[in-house]
Amino acid sequence: MRVRAIVGTAFAVLLITASAALGQETPEGLLRAGIYAEEVQGDLEGAIAIYRSILTDFPENRAVGAKAQLHIGLCLEVLGLGEAGQAYRRVIEDFPEHMDEVRLARDRLASLAEQLAELNRQPTFRKIEIASKPQ
Repeated sequence: MRVRAIVGTAFAVLLITASAALGQETPEGLLRAGIYAEEVQGDLEGAIAIYRSILTDFPENRAVGAKAQLHIGLCLEVLGLGEAGQAYRRVIEDFPEHMDEVRLARDRLASLAEQLAELNRQPTFRKIEIASKPQ
């Protein structure tokens, strides 16, 4: 009977500890959830919401914040929104100490600039004269 009480108590403590751990959201856990929503589920808007919640709820965790801000830019770019450039600039300006994310943001900004330049190119026309008249 005594062993049964000890096992029951241990199980209750384990259950309470596990439920408390599940109730606490960590920035790393939210980042994983955002990446899962982005890459596996294809829910880009839901992923953006998760990433923005990381930035507002955990401003002290700069490493995860830099990754979240970078992923916001990636999601906005896939959605075709012009705000992607602003998101990448925020990575560069707000998280300069995280060089990997800053490098990726700069690369994506350069790519966006090239795409924009290609879209803004004007067509060139040339008049071609034909020497003979068709009959």
